[in-house]
Amino acid sequence: MRFLSGIICCCLSVAFMMACESSTKNVEPMPKVVHMGVLSPKVVHLQIQEGEMIPGYQVKYVKQQGDSVAVVKSKLRDLEVSYPLFRNGKEIGWLSGPHHEILAMGQQMKGQDLKTENITQASAYKVFSKEDDRCLEGVSPLAVYQKSKANNWVEPSRKFMMLHDLYFELPFGMKPNAHYTLEAKGLNVDPQKLAWDYNEQVENFAFQLPDIGYQLDDPSKTAYLSAWLGTGGSFSFDEAHDFEVRRANDNKVVFKGKVEKALDENEVEYNIDDHNFAKTNVYQLKFGELANTGEYYIEIPSFGRSEHFKISKSTFRDAFKVAMKGFFHIRGNMEMKEPYTDFKRPEAYLPNKDIKTYRSAVSLMNTGNGLNARGLDKDNFGELLKHKTDELVTINAYGGYHDAGDWDRRVQHLYCSRLMLELFELYPAYFEAFNGNIPESKNNIPDIIDEVIFNISFYKSLQTAEGGICGGLEAEDHPREGETSYQESYETFVYAPDMWSSFIYAGVASRLSYLVEQYDAKLAAEYKSSALKAYQWGEGRFSAAYAAKSDQPLKREVFTEKSQAALDLYRLTGNRKFFHDFKQFSALNPSLEKMAKGNANEKWPFFKDAEAYQQASSDALFLLQMVPQKLLKSVDYPLVKQAEDMLIAQADSVLHYQQGNAYNIGAEGKSRSIMVGYFSVAHGMEMARAYRLTHQQKYLQGIFRSTDYALGANPMRLVYMSGLTDKSIKNSYHPDSRLTGQKLPAGILCYGQFDPEAKLSAYFTWPLKYYLNEQDTPAAKDFPAYEFYHDIYRWMIQNEWTPQQTMAPNAYVWGFLAAQASQQQPI
Repeated sequence: MRFLSGIICCCLSVAFMMACESSTKNVEPMPKVVHMGVLSPKVVHLQIQEGEMIPGYQVKYVKQQGDSVAVVKSKLRDLEVSYPLFRNGKEIGWLSGPHHEILAMGQQMKGQDLKTENITQASAYKVFSKEDDRCLEGVSPLAVYQKSKANNWVEPSRKFMMLHDLYFELPFGMKPNAHYTLEAKGLNVDPQKLAWDYNEQVENFAFQLPDIGYQLDDPSKTAYLSAWLGTGGSFSFDEAHDFEVRRANDNKVVFKGKVEKALDENEVEYNIDDHNFAKTNVYQLKFGELANTGEYYIEIPSFGRSEHFKISKSTFRDAFKVAMKGFFHIRGNMEMKEPYTDFKRPEAYLPNKDIKTYRSAVSLMNTGNGLNARGLDKDNFGELLKHKTDELVTINAYGGYHDAGDWDRRVQHLYCSRLMLELFELYPAYFEAFNGNIPESKNNIPDIIDEVIFNISFYKSLQTAEGGICGGLEAEDHPREGETSYQESYETFVYAPDMWSSFIYAGVASRLSYLVEQYDAKLAAEYKSSALKAYQWGEGRFSAAYAAKSDQPLKREVFTEKSQAALDLYRLTGNRKFFHDFKQFSALNPSLEKMAKGNANEKWPFFKDAEAYQQASSDALFLLQMVPQKLLKSVDYPLVKQAEDMLIAQADSVLHYQQGNAYNIGAEGKSRSIMVGYFSVAHGMEMARAYRLTHQQKYLQGIFRSTDYALGANPMRLVYMSGLTDKSIKNSYHPDSRLTGQKLPAGILCYGQFDPEAKLSAYFTWPLKYYLNEQDTPAAKDFPAYEFYHDIYRWMIQNEWTPQQTMAPNAYVWGFLAAQASQQQPI
């Protein structure tokens, strides 16, 4: 409670000062002009932010006259999911905690609404200039176009903050070096005098660049140019032919290039829907030959300039540090405090201490939070609760990562650890020197391995005496409204062990043992023993299920994880039995097609799709490249080349996909769905592996380009990872920070948007129907996919995140580029 009291005092002080300031002025602040510039010689661009959020906070609840509490029940089961508090008939927050002792006050919106009645009426505006004779008496634009989008949502009032872009089409081109002012009748903005100078130095938001800048060894540094005008539709920069890169400190031209059209407004892009995600023309500006560190900007004559950007040797080193800090911020249980972070949180979600934890007789593999292998779970929690027991579990459940906005920890998160260990093995010297500023930084184990140990230790603590691995810890539903991770009031459950969880654990634990042995032989031995027990337990269940003609179905993930674990164990132990297990079910087995046509046809049809099975097996295929030759020659050495060919084919597929899209977004195949990290994650892992195998520049170029869009080289100029730059997302779903009035901690990488033209269920699209189609202009559903992300906290399919789906693959790519820059040449 001492921590809660501190947060309460801090938040109350901030809220009190804001309230006093507002009451003193008695006038809500007007919407703020955040940009006044040009799009072209004939188009002026104005950007306005409407509304500002006053953060929520938590206090000890003291009942007042006029208070009433509602009880909201789950639509799926007999469960109370939230307790909204109404004060004098107005909903102000939620009661939380086991005894409703805490009041979580909602956020509030500060500021006037933008007056939009005549916002696109051209006659309501006049442009003046003393240097331009055509504007001495003032001239109205030919047309005014509007693009308005929600960029935050306060609860429980459900009011939106809005970002408005207005585009003024003038009847003539502006005069070079003239000063202009815009008179806007009835437009309540601050400042009210809107002025700009039309010259080459006026900033144009149509330039889109990675907000962290470029790394020196990037062979094809690329910027992008585009504008979609909302009600004004597409825009053409076809008259912009040449660009210059200028040094910021002296404006000297250091590079000249051609503006290349990458996408026409009527052209389709390469994706599952064959949709044009821009709805306008997109151009690329390439200056890879510029190979000097420094600060620069791009200029196009008559079209203004970009913001400043840096070229540095350490661009991705700094970004990777933030990405790794994200994993620290989602550590289960651990107190968050300085000097490791400015985000504050006490120890959280401790079984046997803060919460009661029971055993469930169902495994993660058979629930919707896992593989739903039997297809019985309808809502992720149904099977978990159906099979709950009264057996209290006593475990040392310290470790693991929280999952998205929930506090559960699930074995899929070990994918993060597998990729961290792969990075370390590729560049051991670099990652030995890497300091992540974590509590373990002072020991003799590299920080990236310490992060792995923290995560995997949780699953080791769940290992049964027989060796099986339980898939994790889960509450009976998503968090109650108003509750933080350290205020959980639901019952929680440990899953029963299963073969899939055991194989995942066995593979990562054996790889950890292999790599940590040089730093801590005792710890390595512990994880070796644990991995062997987990694999043997899983193998027993697998053999029985595989031999059965029917009964329990085995999904592809079980085969690929078994194969992966077997290869890791072969490298660790040298036992040929494990290599046989790997080969039997790996993508390298030529008999898979035959197996699919045999008795297993109904249960394992995925064997028929060789390409998809290879993609699912790519981690193991790459691990095979790192198995010592002396071990491979004793079994089947030619498989290494076969695996290498498959990995290169995967990289070529991603590169082909990438080259069919205006912003170089890649994917592992055309069937990749346009959601859950499609826009927000750097899809460069396959190309990174191919680059290590071939040293071909096309793959290095592809890796760098895969990072552009999510780092700010997009029409929204938005960075999808929190805390990285001032353009980073602010409102990803993270209740621990939102409910305590803190900023979103660094390193959280959200799901990002989906294709608004895709036919998706109401589960994904409900904010469109109930709010955003009315709030946005044009309606949200009509926005191009490249501009469809809404940073509003509550839209789970956009604003949520997971460590394994978004954070891990992105950190891998950034870490790869950071480490690669430290090398004189590829090794």
